[in-house]
Amino acid sequence: MLINASPDILQQVRGFDALQPARSLRDTAIRAIFLMDAQIDHTTGLLMLRENRNALQVWCHGLVRNDLTSGNPLFHVLEHYCGIDWHEVSLQDKGFRIPDAPGLHFVEMPLPWSEAEFETKLRGKSTSYHIHHPFHVMMAEGKLTPDQLRGWVANRFYYQISIPIKDAAILSNCNDREIRREWILRILDHDGFNLAGLHDAGCNEAWIRLGQAVGLSRDDVTSLRFLVPAARFAVDAYVNFARRQPWQEAVASSLTELFAPHIHQQRIDTWPTQYPWVEIERLNYFKQRLTQARRDVDHGLRFTLSHLSQTRALQEHALEILQFKLDVLWALADAIMLSQCEIVIVGSKQAQGELGACLEQ
Repeated sequence: MLINASPDILQQVRGFDALQPARSLRDTAIRAIFLMDAQIDHTTGLLMLRENRNALQVWCHGLVRNDLTSGNPLFHVLEHYCGIDWHEVSLQDKGFRIPDAPGLHFVEMPLPWSEAEFETKLRGKSTSYHIHHPFHVMMAEGKLTPDQLRGWVANRFYYQISIPIKDAAILSNCNDREIRREWILRILDHDGFNLAGLHDAGCNEAWIRLGQAVGLSRDDVTSLRFLVPAARFAVDAYVNFARRQPWQEAVASSLTELFAPHIHQQRIDTWPTQYPWVEIERLNYFKQRLTQARRDVDHGLRFTLSHLSQTRALQEHALEILQFKLDVLWALADAIMLSQCEIVIVGSKQAQGELGACLEQ
């Protein structure tokens, strides 16, 4: 079977003995020709086969046939020689088979999106970010009680301290030195460092201070005594993903940071008025993450766009991975909400729409 007929088809026949069975004059072993498109360099070779003993068995889409009978009328020319037996290829089903090519099954493979299209689809996942979760909506609107805000800080700390563990898992699986050199900064961001006279307490220390700002003690936060099982389960699922999956996929899962600067800025802007009892000078965590998250996004997005764009399947898988991480964050918010809010069962979910409609303070 021949896939496309380039102008050098005669040289290909002469250079490959299997294509020269010599059963009759001007004979070849080509039993079927599959044309992927009507481009000149993919079809001109049909003219080189014009003196074939039998009609050429050509398989192509109807649009390709139209081009080769009108704009570039090769099929009409060949009717004056060996002739054409056209077989329509439909892309509407689950592929097709060519009888003269037993064992082969042809299926449509969609082309990858451009990098710009791929990035747009990644950023489009923002609609699933936990900023839209009912609990976070309540937080942004200033509707959380002091105890509920403390419960959020205490439970979220487990996610914070698991981030460098997740990043260490990615590093341990990664065989690319340049990636490791950039990725290790994420661990230093959260755990802090004291190197060559330079010191930074890190974002996790900043989160402990955030806990103190809302009225928790350091031990209240670090002991994890307020951590609910469902929150632990959601965070552990993410860490285990990073440990067990290829590091390239774990990098893609980090792209929820695309949406993080918005939620950090929202808290910087709203907490002073919505929660005036909070010690505002201890909100440094959100300010730190504004710049760090943007840097991390630049690295993770650059890698994902360049390494996971080879095929549409890889791009779609990257979107699925990002959705998984978004689901982890949503499940974490669910766990915290269920531990901090009274939930009233009022009827079917279809009638209520969102679980948030069932919340009562």
